[in-house]
Parts: sequence; structure tokens; C-alpha cells
Amino acid sequence: MALKQSLLLLAVIVIAGCTGLSPGIPSGVKIQQFYADPNQIYAGEQVTFVLNVQNIGSSDATEGVAQMYRLGPDWTYPSNNAIQSIGSLQPGATNTLLWILNSPTSISTSTRTDYANVRVYYKYTSDASATLDFITLTYLNGLNTTERNLVLSGATLTQQSTTNSPIIVNFSTSGNPLVVTGDNQPFSFFVTVSNIGQGTPLDNSSPYTTQTDFSSLIANKVFMTISSSFPDQSPGPQLFCSYLDPTTYASSITNQIKILSNNQVRISCQIYVSPIQIPGGRIDFHVAVELGYGYYLDNSTSIIITKTPF
Repeated sequence: MALKQSLLLLAVIVIAGCTGLSPGIPSGVKIQQFYADPNQIYAGEQVTFVLNVQNIGSSDATEGVAQMYRLGPDWTYPSNNAIQSIGSLQPGATNTLLWILNSPTSISTSTRTDYANVRVYYKYTSDASATLDFITLTYLNGLNTTERNLVLSGATLTQQSTTNSPIIVNFSTSGNPLVVTGDNQPFSFFVTVSNIGQGTPLDNSSPYTTQTDFSSLIANKVFMTISSSFPDQSPGPQLFCSYLDPTTYASSITNQIKILSNNQVRISCQIYVSPIQIPGGRIDFHVAVELGYGYYLDNSTSIIITKTPF
């Protein structure tokens, strides 16, 4: 069978495997501050709401947008709109947005506490890579006892890299030696997608602007590409992957996966290897995962309004 590179789009974080990496801390764009200045006012006074965000991940955050909501209709925006552009944030970069609002001119009680929420939308990418160490039976039989025991006790999967991002990827295998004995022999490994960013994935197929109707976009949707390659980066053995949809519990093979907030999805993959693909008897195949998704997270603040004394 001709060698193929099988691409499968999905969104993923991966369970720690034989030598996989441990899950990271929440990353991506973080709301560092959201507050009202001042936070105690008389009715009719003007208030500035301040939002400070920072990209604490290792990839660029693009098409960032922030939207204020929850305040009642008696609040007005004299100088700007509820939704503003954040733009792009490189790793480590920050941005500060201001909303200047007029508070209600009158209230029916002596004091009232109002609440303002902000939602930050942005697009992000995650990637991870690992190597799978395959050997042929002929190679194994040619080793002495010490060498054989060393090979059989070594790691079959080694995670090489992963990005700091809201959705992370790790790899695992069953831990059994990857010994190839026949043509197109299937071997299993797993990719587990975990949402650690304290927010919600979102469809990223449309542009994110101040005019976007974000309520029309599909939540919990992530795209992923998974591929294999030889050490020289040429297309590697054929891959076949599937996962269990967390909402329908049906097995799915697709170019996208659903991953809920604070949740994870485990993807089962098989790679088909033949001895002819390992001319030296031992080889490390490279497996790469790339994720693309939108993401949003929320924050809130409160403000105390006192009735005007005159």
C-alpha cells in the first residue's frame, strides 16, 4: 500500500502517556483586571469601566474583541459602544480598554448595586508533537540480551513539545513495545484534548470583529489536524482516529471535535506500519497535532449607586 499522510481535523488535549507532559496551568489570554472607577457613585455620575488583558500563552492571540453586558437599559454609552476591538496580542503582550458610561439618573431606593460583565473573545492555536519508536522483529532478534532488555524497557512514545494555551495536547500509548512483525500492522496511541483555560471554545471559521454576532457561533467547537511523518519530514504512515462525542456519546470521525468547558476528550488513533518502512530496523515516526479555535472567557464587577441627596 502506498504511504499516505492522513489528516484529521480535531481539537485536542492529551492524556499523559509513557513519557508525556503533565497538564499545564490555564494559559492563553487572561483577564488581569476588570473594574469600575469609581465603584461607588451618586446616581447620574459617569463611570469608567477598565479592562486589562494579557496573553500569557505561547501563541499569538488574534482578532480579540471585548463586549460589556448585563448593565440595565438605564445605563448609557455616550462615547463608545458595548463592544470594542482588542486586536492581536503576541505572547506576553497586554491591552487596556475603557468604557465610559453614564449611570442611571435616578434610582427608586436609597442605594442599588449593579453588576457589569465583560466577555473577551479571541482566536488561538495550539500544537504538540511526539515520536513513536518502532522496531522490527528482525532488529530485535539481532540484539544481545542486554540490548534487547534495554530496548524493551525504553519509552515507546516521547512527547517533544506542547504550547502553553487554553487547550492543551498530550500523547499516550499502552506502553507495549512497538514491534512490527507484519505489513500494515496497526498500533494504538491516544490524544487527549483538555480545556484548561477556564473558558469556552468557539467556532473560529468567521472573522471576529466588533460587528460579529457571536451568539450565532457554535460553542465547544475546535478544529485539529493530526499527521505523521518520517524523520526527514516526508509523509509518514497512514493514521486513523476517532473519538466519543461528549454530547451525543456517539463515535465520530470528523474534522472537528466538541470539547466542553473544563473538560477533556480522548481521541483513539491507530497508525499502520510495515517492516519495509523501517529499513534500518528501528525508526522514530513523528506525530504532530495542530489545533485552531476561537475562545471566550468572562469576568464581572459591581458598582454601588447612591440616590442623589437633592
